[in-house]
Amino acid sequence: MEREYASNRKNMYNTPPKWLVIFPLMMIIFCSVVLFFFVQEKKDSDKFMETAVPTSAECTKVHRTLNTHENGPTYYYNADLRYEYNGMIYHAVDFSVNEDTKTGDFIKVYISPDNPNDVRMPMTDKEFNFSFYVFIFMIIVGVVCMVALLVMSRKHNSRMDEPWEIK
Repeated sequence: MEREYASNRKNMYNTPPKWLVIFPLMMIIFCSVVLFFFVQEKKDSDKFMETAVPTSAECTKVHRTLNTHENGPTYYYNADLRYEYNGMIYHAVDFSVNEDTKTGDFIKVYISPDNPNDVRMPMTDKEFNFSFYVFIFMIIVGVVCMVALLVMSRKHNSRMDEPWEIK
């Protein structure tokens, strides 16, 4: 009885629980879904840019939004834009800009000729590549962790004979 207790206690502390595999699996699924939508957004941006028309837009108002979290404050800069296309004046509200943009500045934006109210900035390859590789790395880490947990679980579950057991 004492030997059985010691053996079970040893396995209890060395064997990761099988349900622990859920965490890397959730990480893999989450990162895969986010990566899928991110790639779709890049495809949509590239398709938009094929027909988009560049134009100059005036920043009529620039405002800063504060987002506080445990790592400190983060500021987001948005602007209200005014631009002209085919003799008509259009406005865009809360257009994301960088921190150097001031009221009265002109920035280059792209608009859809079919819908001039659709105004965007192109997604740069640098932005896309960084995010893409981060999510791929996270998926690989999740797969490695899941495989390691499964191997450890299987190795400990296939119990070897204890040296003191009588055959």
